[in-house]
Amino acid sequence: MRLTHIQLRNWKAFPSLDLNLERPSAHRNVVIIEGSNGYGKTSLLEAIILCLYGREGVGLVGRASSGGRPDVGYDAFLERALYQGVRGRDSNASVELTFDDDGDVRFAIQRIWYFTSTGRHRRADEEVRIWEGPNEDLVPLPHGDELASEVRDLVARRLLPARLAPFFLFDGEHLDRLAGVDLDQQVRLALQYALGIPILRKLSDDLKSYARDSRRQLKGGTGNQLDELTRLVADLNQQSRDHTTKLDAIAQALTPLRAERDETVARIGSLHGDSYASFKRLFEEREQRGRVRDALQDRLRQTLSFDLALALAGPDLRQAAREQIARDASVEQREFTRSVSDSHYRDIVARLGQRHELERAGLKPAQWAMFEQRLRAIWSEVWSNEDTAGSERLHTHLGEADRHLVDERLRTIETLGAEAIAQMAQEAERADAAVAAVDRQIADQRGTDEASQRLADRLREIQAVIGSLEEESRSLARSLDAVCAELASKDRELAKTRSNLDADAPLLLRADRADAVSRIIATLIERLFPLNLDVLSAEITRGYRAMAHKGVVSEIRIGVDGKVSMLDDVGRDLRELDPSAGESQIFAFALMAAIATIGAPFPIILDTPLARLDHDHRERVLRYFASLERQIVFLSQPAELSSRYLDLLRPRLGAVIQLTHEGGRSAHHPASRQQGASA
Repeated sequence: MRLTHIQLRNWKAFPSLDLNLERPSAHRNVVIIEGSNGYGKTSLLEAIILCLYGREGVGLVGRASSGGRPDVGYDAFLERALYQGVRGRDSNASVELTFDDDGDVRFAIQRIWYFTSTGRHRRADEEVRIWEGPNEDLVPLPHGDELASEVRDLVARRLLPARLAPFFLFDGEHLDRLAGVDLDQQVRLALQYALGIPILRKLSDDLKSYARDSRRQLKGGTGNQLDELTRLVADLNQQSRDHTTKLDAIAQALTPLRAERDETVARIGSLHGDSYASFKRLFEEREQRGRVRDALQDRLRQTLSFDLALALAGPDLRQAAREQIARDASVEQREFTRSVSDSHYRDIVARLGQRHELERAGLKPAQWAMFEQRLRAIWSEVWSNEDTAGSERLHTHLGEADRHLVDERLRTIETLGAEAIAQMAQEAERADAAVAAVDRQIADQRGTDEASQRLADRLREIQAVIGSLEEESRSLARSLDAVCAELASKDRELAKTRSNLDADAPLLLRADRADAVSRIIATLIERLFPLNLDVLSAEITRGYRAMAHKGVVSEIRIGVDGKVSMLDDVGRDLRELDPSAGESQIFAFALMAAIATIGAPFPIILDTPLARLDHDHRERVLRYFASLERQIVFLSQPAELSSRYLDLLRPRLGAVIQLTHEGGRSAHHPASRQQGASA
């Protein structure tokens, strides 16, 4: 993607400006636009940004957004940007950019801002035109509020999304601000914007708000109750997933530790001959007794967490619950039977009421109507005489299979007593004591020589870590059991609440779908960051090593938490030493180049980026950016790119343009590549 033409009308100090950039080749990808302070370099960068992104790009223009809201800054900035020579009458300012891709397919965008005779610009006084394709066909665009979103989507698809623009279009002040931020924060912010994570977060939040507001449309307090239950269930599900993830991580951590423990035991055995068999037997016994202890503790925890509460409820309450469940089954069966009988009754009455049946029975229609009315009354009386005591089903959320399971659970609780619980507790204590006894035997088997002592000490450390992880695993398992129990309870409560809202099923379905998509997006956000760390780390390392002159940084590594490590050849983190201001700026350069490299093939345009760098760093930065496989446009002061630096860039130089300023007007003229802009 190449920027080939820039046209300004009535913009800042330019009454008219047409820059035809020479078509860059693979080897001549650098364009220099040079001018002293006040000659229009920054004005040119601002014009490019606002032409591409309009009101959305105002945050990238420091002079537009500082000290106020973006909307206010945008209009006020445009009013200041109008060329002085056309003020006092109705006028307009415009910026047009033309891009060519590798297939010679052109994309041109023109943005025109209209002003009143007093120089005021209003929100709607803006026009956008886009031409696309080899024939530069005018793209039809909507009007009104849809225009901005359509243009934004087109620019994002064909050129560059606004969220990535800060890594392609920036000035020295922006770079200084970035360099002044902590490296970890730099990386987190850069990668989040490169991946569009803020947009995804907003979408997820909007979906959750939509689901919440939809449920609150239900009558009475049911909507709030349902929303609260849904939130609780979502939180409990998240806790369950977090606990499961931690348990999996502990299991993965235990695997190499147990392998190292077994290897250490084997090495001790090789030093002591026959004692290896003894060590091996003790550790196998320890593993076996540990598994028995864990199983007993899990069984006791299960009993205390679930069965004990049911046992403490008392036999009367349990019996009442079983009787109610039986009544629910009876009522459900009776309702089903009546439903089937009513269907058959309607079929019989419908057939008897047919004309030929009435004629065969010798009945007139009026007689049949009276007879049918009496028949219906008798039918209703028959069903009303059924036993209606306890005819209301209380546990409507339980199906037939669930009722059988609950009844069986309540029945088996009758056999649970205090003695059984005490016996389980004693068995768990004895198992724990047996494990401790084996641990003491293992400790007593330590070798006395130096090598054995080191191995024994290491074995003790490993066993301590294993014990700590196993205890953490058991604690997490207990917590997970409690979360799952509460989740099951809330799920049942939520199902019961939803079963009473059949009329609102479509509304609830839309809310559920919004919640589901919001959760998927949240999961995507969690996974996007780690998935791109290796690529970003490699690109930052490549850029930093090329631009930094010390050469002590061997690798830049980014952790899943965004923490940056700058490692030397032996793996030491050099961030423990405070980097200089120049090194911080080099890291910012490397970060922005890395994001640009993995982000999009758009040109990089830098405005006065080198003023604070020493000569060596300046040469390295120029050489690195010139080597990138994309168009590079430097907006520079004469002192920044003297003949020394132009000689360095000359093999990659595609065009040199000088900005001039006379009589309050800025203009330009091309300079030859051999002559140089500042020679």
